[in-house]
Amino acid sequence: MPAAAATPVMADLRLVLPEVILALVATALLAGGFVGVGKNRARLLAGMALGGLVVAFLALWPGYRELTGAEGNNMMGLFSQMLVADRFGLFFRATFIAVAAMVVMYSTRYVEQHNLPAAEFYSLVLFAAVGMMLMAGSIELITIYIGLELTSISSYILAGLMRNDPKSNEAAIKYFLTGSIASAVFLFGISLLYGLTGTTNLVAMWMVDPSATAVTGPAWNVLMAVASVFILGGLGFKVAAVPFHMWAPDTYEGAPTPVTGFFSVGPKGAAFAALLRIFPLGIVLLSTRWIGIMTVVAVITMTLGNLSALLQTNVKRMLAYSSIAQAGYILVGFAAAAGGGAGGVMFYVVAYAFINLGVFAVILHLSTHGQGETVESFNGLAQRSPAIAAAMVVFLLGLIGVPFTSGFFAKFYIFGAAVNAGLAWLAVVMAVNSAVSVGYYYVIVRNMYLVQPPEGSGKLAVTPGLAVTITVATLMTLALGLASQPVIGWISSSAGM
Repeated sequence: MPAAAATPVMADLRLVLPEVILALVATALLAGGFVGVGKNRARLLAGMALGGLVVAFLALWPGYRELTGAEGNNMMGLFSQMLVADRFGLFFRATFIAVAAMVVMYSTRYVEQHNLPAAEFYSLVLFAAVGMMLMAGSIELITIYIGLELTSISSYILAGLMRNDPKSNEAAIKYFLTGSIASAVFLFGISLLYGLTGTTNLVAMWMVDPSATAVTGPAWNVLMAVASVFILGGLGFKVAAVPFHMWAPDTYEGAPTPVTGFFSVGPKGAAFAALLRIFPLGIVLLSTRWIGIMTVVAVITMTLGNLSALLQTNVKRMLAYSSIAQAGYILVGFAAAAGGGAGGVMFYVVAYAFINLGVFAVILHLSTHGQGETVESFNGLAQRSPAIAAAMVVFLLGLIGVPFTSGFFAKFYIFGAAVNAGLAWLAVVMAVNSAVSVGYYYVIVRNMYLVQPPEGSGKLAVTPGLAVTITVATLMTLALGLASQPVIGWISSSAGM
């Protein structure tokens, strides 16, 4: 494992320029909300947010080229090792910026229709993105915790932005209370690790000699196992892994729909990035124990998620349980770390991000035309919006894992990692669960194509923001499926951190 080399302060600033840009734009958006910006206020603020995200995305690459040059995947420490710059961090930072940009694009009409505070909405999305980027770009547990809290606090407020909606208020309160407990659990795990190793830096922790610590012998192993459970519990809440999933269905249903889509991919992806940093790197000495825990959690999570989704009639609750099941599939990659599962996890996160944002964009398309959030809302969609219905089929096929979609290759790479790690039975469980998921995804397809639309309903026009989001999500779902090999090759070289 390479040590993280130090860089001068100005180089540090160049390498974290995207986070700085987003933080400044988010602050400016709040100021714009106070002073007011005229009749088209929400659209202007959305344009400011989108412009900031584009500039931040472009700012990723010069610093990355400066870092790597011809030497490949270096890990360079920034600000006294509080952050690092490497391919792993670059991959997730770029993904989170893309996620935030798609959320901004597809939410503009919804924000206007529901009179959401536009300045706060777009500012909080950007602040959450900064927190997610910090979580992915650090090998220092304190910085990861700060990023987690920035993401969490922004998310709690986003869930409750519909202040006159009791469901939104309930979603925010449940998310806040359970999330606060999860943050405390995670922080306690950090304190245990610090007490046992004398450091919160993951690279330094990886090189600790257990026989030279204050606690040695069996007690050290037991306490490290306890710390691992606390860390997994704190981040397991964010990914909605069983038994930390109870908040997800109510929060997904009650939060504003654009926010629900953001929750399903953004904070979840950041938590997986943090788990990839912490467990294979910092707690490598207990790999046999936490891999066993990951295996059990993965099986229970994917099974409970899929079986519960079969019973749902509200689409957002169905997608909440689907999201829980998807988290179970991704956790198989952690259990199969010895078989190259880390690269599969990274590919799965980016593939799932585009697929799920596409699904929520279709739900928003219906919502902007006064449709509900039940499965019946999709009745006859193929007649009312043929292109949107076709895109929805692509997304659902991706979630199932049908060939030629990114979802197929995401599951294929994790499936292969499980087999390579000697966990063929776990790969079979994953395949069976994928087959079970066909049951509830098919209901939506059936209603779109085989059920007549409501009487008197006509064509549904799509807004520009939704059209762009759905198009991008569809193209990425197909492109990552048809050209997955070069992508997974680059990701695999980055997964070594």
